[in-house]
Parts: sequence; C-alpha cells; structure tokens
Amino acid sequence: MRLLWLFSELLGYAGGALILYGIVAARANAFWPPVEQIAAFSSSLLTILGALVTAGSIYLHGTRPPWKHSRSIVAPVVIGSCVAAIYFLYRLGQLPPVVVSGFGLLAISGGLKRLLPYPEDPN
Repeated sequence: MRLLWLFSELLGYAGGALILYGIVAARANAFWPPVEQIAAFSSSLLTILGALVTAGSIYLHGTRPPWKHSRSIVAPVVIGSCVAAIYFLYRLGQLPPVVVSGFGLLAISGGLKRLLPYPEDPN
C-alpha cells in the first residue's frame, strides 16, 4: 500500500509540474526543448499507468467492496487496455491526445466510484 501511496504522490507532483510548466511556457512564449522532448511521452505514460493502478486497486481492500461486474468485467478490460496502450506508446513513441485523455477519464471515474455510496443494490 505504501508503494501505491508513493505512486499517487508522484502522479500528483508530476501533473502539477507539467501544468505549471505549461502555463509559464505559454505565458512567456518560451518553451524549454528538454522538457518538450519528454513531456508528451511521460505525461501519456503516467496517465495510463494511473488508470492501470486505479483499475488494479479494485482487487485491494478498499473503503467498500466493488460491484461484482467491476471486479470481473470492467477492471480486467481497463487493465488490458492500459497494457495495450503502454505497448503502443513505446512502439510508436506517442498516442493521440484523445486516447490519453480517455484513460485519464477512466481513472477519474473509477476513483470517484470507489468514494461514492452505491446508488442501488450493487449486486
């Protein structure tokens, strides 16, 4: 669990750093080539890894048990999709931004669902 905590901290700091860099670079119209060379790839990789960890966390003890279909259908599909996306990211060097955003949305949705009460009988 400590490793997951550290990973979530890394994601938060990396996201904050990328946002801050992007704002400063855009306002000053001064982009730093070393950051530009790694930013798209690293932010894509971290976003997909975040979605992978979020989907995989369904198998860990949480604040409440997940829905059965989430554990047996949704999480494995998301995990498999993340693995495939990481493969293509390494193979191609980049992924379309809309794909990366989609994985980010999946992670946000999954994380929020684990916090919210069930709207009805979960089984």
